[in-house]
Amino acid sequence: MEAATGALGAAGWLDRDEGGRITGAAGLSLSSGAHRVEIGGREFRTRCASDALGIPAALGVDATATRSCGVCGTTLTVPIHRGDPEGGQMLWMSAGGDDLRDDFCTPTVLRCSEVHGREWGHRRAGHGRLLVLATAADEGRQRWAGCARAARRLGHAE
Repeated sequence: MEAATGALGAAGWLDRDEGGRITGAAGLSLSSGAHRVEIGGREFRTRCASDALGIPAALGVDATATRSCGVCGTTLTVPIHRGDPEGGQMLWMSAGGDDLRDDFCTPTVLRCSEVHGREWGHRRAGHGRLLVLATAADEGRQRWAGCARAARRLGHAE
C-alpha cells in the first residue's frame, strides 16, 4: 500500500502530511491548495480552479470560491449558487501533462478578466484554453459527477 500511495503522491494525485497521512486526493484537500472553496460553512482547499468550481457544480450546492489573480493580485471571490458560478472572471484551463499537480492543477487558475486570462495563457505558451466560468463549471461538474453520486448515495452531499 505504501508503494501505491507513494507513487500516487509523486504523480500529484495525493496530498500527505508530515506523518504520511493522506490529507487530500484528486485535487480536494484539507491541507493544501491555492484555491479556497467554502461549502456548507466548511472551508476546503483545491489545487486548481476547475475543482473549486466543479465540486460545488457536481453537488449542486451553494459555495464560494476564492483565489487571487496571478497577474494583478486582486482577490477574486466567486459566489456559486446551486452549482452555478456568478461573475465575470475567467478560468485558464491547462492542457495538462504527466504530473496532475504541476502540469494541470497549478496552472489551471481563475483570472480577473479576459485580458489577464489571455496574458496568463501567453505565459503558459498557449498550453490550454480560456473559459468563462459557466463553461468551466460544466466541465468540472462532469469530472466530479461520479464522486457527487457516491456522496449522495452515502448521505454525505448537501
